[in-house]
Amino acid sequence: MAESPDLLKYYRLKAGYEDKLAKKKRAIMADRTLSQEEKRRRVARLTGRCPQCKQPGGLRFTRKGTQLVAACAASPQCDFTLTVDRGNEENIRRLEAGVAGEVKRLESDVIRTKLDLLFGYSSQAEAVAHFDGLRPRLKTVGDRLEELRRRYWRTVTRSGDQPALKTARADLAVSRAQLASMDPEAAGAARTAAAVYVDTIRPLVEKIRRLKYARSAVHVEQSEDPAEEVDVLELEPYTLDQLMVPSPPEDD
Repeated sequence: MAESPDLLKYYRLKAGYEDKLAKKKRAIMADRTLSQEEKRRRVARLTGRCPQCKQPGGLRFTRKGTQLVAACAASPQCDFTLTVDRGNEENIRRLEAGVAGEVKRLESDVIRTKLDLLFGYSSQAEAVAHFDGLRPRLKTVGDRLEELRRRYWRTVTRSGDQPALKTARADLAVSRAQLASMDPEAAGAARTAAAVYVDTIRPLVEKIRRLKYARSAVHVEQSEDPAEEVDVLELEPYTLDQLMVPSPPEDD
């Protein structure tokens, strides 16, 4: 169930690229000196930069069958490209439901075999032979079900990020306490407070957001008043891509 290094590299590249774009978009949307029309215009023109040639235009992420492709989208285009074969994948929820159904079917087969032996519909030798065939299959499918459920739990709860998240929150609490304890009348207090915010608090807040959410984005929605628009923050603890897992090979 472990993802290949190349696949992890692709997803990290894509997440980092989208995170930088989202950060730029948030800065535009938070700029009170801009009109809503100007904000939309700037967001529409927003692009990243290719990590290799550093030119504007950014990266283009596409999917061709089972292949994931990241390529330079600048003009002129450089030769940067990353192609990864993700293999045949399936949504973990659908896969878990199918494996759980198979476990239930095998368990019912075990019960039916016991009843056949109890009521004399099969001999002890036949029952033992059938059990010997069922036991390894039930263990294999049961282990698969447990593994899928563990992975699903780790994905939706982001349990792997919890230790780092706990540390970041503690560091943020210390920085906020430091800021609150400053004497606003002291010489250079404003500059020191600004430095603490820029160098420590804001990076920690962004780190906490990345650890808590797989995706964050801001989009504009029309309010009840047709003349007004509101900025809506979307936060997703996990994405559809993260719920895709390799499909098991079909039995011969």
